[in-house]
Amino acid sequence: MDLKRDGKPETFYKEENKWKIETTDVYDAQRQIEFINNSLRTDVKISHTFAAIMFKNFFALFIIFIFYEIVKYAYATLLKQWVWFGIAITVFVVCTGGLIYSMSNDMPLFKFKRNEFGSVVVDEYF
Repeated sequence: MDLKRDGKPETFYKEENKWKIETTDVYDAQRQIEFINNSLRTDVKISHTFAAIMFKNFFALFIIFIFYEIVKYAYATLLKQWVWFGIAITVFVVCTGGLIYSMSNDMPLFKFKRNEFGSVVVDEYF
């Protein structure tokens, strides 16, 4: 398969690379990955099960729901100006504390290292 193709729409998708799916066909993720692997000559594997992905999605939705309930419960308190002033001061103190700690301990803003190919890359940053 030639990966260099013309930019013309009629020649970009070659006929042998098209996957004709009917409206009544049902394919799982494994069949779709096999088609992509065969088309691109790669060896991609499914790394997560459907149950694991669904559990993570439900957990994320549960966290969002809990956050919504907390905001709904504390709505009257969140409308007070002094609450947001306290939040702003707390964030300022925490961020400034980290900056002063970094400056007093002579921490560099960037740390460089060489990767496996010998190129210089940023390893850590402030």
